[in-house]
Amino acid sequence: METNWGKRCIYKEKGHYDVKGNFNPWKLREFRIASVHTNLKEGAAIQTEIGKWWPKGRYEWTKAGQEFPSSCTCDNGWSGDALSYTQSRSSFESKKTAFQWWDEPGRDDLIGATTSRFSDGMLWFITATPVGAAAFLDVIDDLAEKGTRVKKHNSTAWENSITDGKPNHLGTKRGLRTNEQIQAKINATPIDERDARIYGKANHKAGRIYPMFDMNVHVKDFDLGSDYAKRWNCFMAMDPHPKAYPFIQWWAIAPDGIQILYNEWPTVDFLQGNYYDEIRESTTNICNYDIEQISRFIKIFDGSQYGLTMCKRGMDRRYAKATENVHGKIGESLMTEYAKYGIIFELPPAELIEVQREAIRKDFRYDNQKPIVSGLNEPQMYVMPHCLNSIRMFYRHYWDEDKEVEAERYKEGPDCARIFKAISANWKYKDPVIEAKKKNNSKPAVNPFIERMQKELAEIALC
Repeated sequence: METNWGKRCIYKEKGHYDVKGNFNPWKLREFRIASVHTNLKEGAAIQTEIGKWWPKGRYEWTKAGQEFPSSCTCDNGWSGDALSYTQSRSSFESKKTAFQWWDEPGRDDLIGATTSRFSDGMLWFITATPVGAAAFLDVIDDLAEKGTRVKKHNSTAWENSITDGKPNHLGTKRGLRTNEQIQAKINATPIDERDARIYGKANHKAGRIYPMFDMNVHVKDFDLGSDYAKRWNCFMAMDPHPKAYPFIQWWAIAPDGIQILYNEWPTVDFLQGNYYDEIRESTTNICNYDIEQISRFIKIFDGSQYGLTMCKRGMDRRYAKATENVHGKIGESLMTEYAKYGIIFELPPAELIEVQREAIRKDFRYDNQKPIVSGLNEPQMYVMPHCLNSIRMFYRHYWDEDKEVEAERYKEGPDCARIFKAISANWKYKDPVIEAKKKNNSKPAVNPFIERMQKELAEIALC
């Protein structure tokens, strides 16, 4: 189907949608095919299918220095190239194209390089078995939310049935497999992958680190001015970055043990409507605020104006003792610099941070087959709705399947949560109201004789 679609674009002079959504004839006769390296080699899937569908003798592929056919010239003025997902981002930024076909999801960092070619209008055709494609699909959804025209089509294995499949546009042919062959494929497919591989359903939870995080459940508002909030024990966690904006979260432990993410910085509004992950790798993610200014932000976001009580602050160990290249500063450690402005951090042991991922997963869990009942069946962690970056990060944080580690994108929020869990791991809840009374009661009474003596000395000093 994919190569047939490409043939129709190149040889039947189909039009395309320009940036305003108008259907126009092709203006730019350049195309691109992108896929995993193994599918691009001679004799592999893509060249095999091109050989079946494209008119023979009317195009020529050459390797052009690559290990696979990478450059194509057609006899009607069209030309194109093929890129592997292992190639650099700059390779994908190399030229504008009229249409692109991506076979299987590419790295999510290549999407921006591709969409930057959209300025004059472009068709982007993506074919994929949606397994482990969560991050890629999330970015596609972002494009749709911002106005890009996105059309999704899902097909099932049964549509390829010789007897019962979907007929072609002429009504002369159905699928290529017998029902027995399709059933054999289903039987051989792992149960947890059947929705994606058999029924074409995009599993947005595939590869997610916190698949139990549900925005309809875990995002909950709390009144920061309430008596309930004034009894919170509050914590701050920072994930610093060299020269870039640090990411900061403010957490609270309530009297009933519930943990609440009540603030974050920078906010989406602060970033002029952009999410933190969207600017993370861009040239605009340069923090122009010094540590004194960030300290002022921190004190505002602490929530002391609401009567909230800050108990501890923690920082990522990797940068806490850094002496250079943090916010462009060379000199004392971050901890020392922040201490000058009354922001005191502590460093939890690295091993204590590493084990917190499962602790967070546990606190997000609840029995979703039963009604949520406070104190009986509810999550132990909530995020307030204005913490838009953190919500997005918890929902999208995923495993990098190639490296078998957590991906760098969407990592800052969960990292801050892990720091919070580490610095509060052995914390015993203290009621701020009771603690304040204890503090007042602990003040020694002033001896009347001493008070009179001090008064007389003050009067002598004034003479």
